Amino acid sequence: LDSLDAGVRPATIDALGQLGNETTVLPLVDAATSADEEAAKRARESLIRLADAGVNGALLGTYEQAPPDAKVLLLGILADRRATEALPMMLDAAAYESGAVRDAVYAALGQLARKESIPGLAALFYEAEDEAERSASVRALTNLLRRVPAGEARTNTLVSLYTSTPSSVSKAALLGLYRDLGDDRLLPTLEEAVASEDAIVKDAAVTALTGWPSATPLASVYALASGPGSDAHKEAALDGYIRMLRLDSERPVEESLAGFKRALALSSDPGIVRAVLAGISELKSTEALDLAESMRDHAALHTEADIAADTI
Repeated sequence: LDSLDAGVRPATIDALGQLGNETTVLPLVDAATSADEEAAKRARESLIRLADAGVNGALLGTYEQAPPDAKVLLLGILADRRATEALPMMLDAAAYESGAVRDAVYAALGQLARKESIPGLAALFYEAEDEAERSASVRALTNLLRRVPAGEARTNTLVSLYTSTPSSVSKAALLGLYRDLGDDRLLPTLEEAVASEDAIVKDAAVTALTGWPSATPLASVYALASGPGSDAHKEAALDGYIRMLRLDSERPVEESLAGFKRALALSSDPGIVRAVLAGISELKSTEALDLAESMRDHAALHTEADIAADTI
């Protein structure tokens, strides 16, 4: 492993990845944190490949006394090895590490944590001492909760996290997670947030609601588009409303067409009209054809109206 021969050292590192055991961990960690980029890359891959039963324990035993760069390396390797026995150590380390090491702890937790880890990660979220730490815990929870099947327990956890955090930025991050998960059970909390007087929370709630992946909040999005509020929020809501009308659903064609007509009544902006024409072209009904043909005389949009009518 210490050979000066250009070919021997990398070959040795590769061989150790196949043949090594827990006694191989320290020399490979040294190689993986060395200035030799090629050796470092190969050593990291070998540490991930090591198959001996004692390797994860050796990696954990190395962590406490390791310098920061080695800790970052070890955390990534433990996560890539799916070393779930490292979870207790990581949950502890998240409370006292800082800087790049803390970021690596949370990244590893996001990869490795299981459903049973939700209380531990939630505790880190509640006890965070600064916004950076709270945001890191949100990212880890996000990665974990995306892997947890939808259900009452997950919903309750997400609602509790939102209502208990005092931070506007963390609330906004959680609302973005709500949208990504698309769990309709979270909509009541999201719709309440739309009425928040906190500008950061309100902006995030509007973005999440208008970007919802299903048409479930269609009525709420229309109310936002047609009611009082900032122009930016109303424009986002109208865009979201038209997009939701085009999503697959059990909605009768007549209801979809009525929705598109409501959208046209709210705005004559060419971009909105184009989006409506694209939507009604999917409706295959005489009434939709009549609406498309009625726009053929529109100076700027007659081509789009022709295409919609021809498609219908």
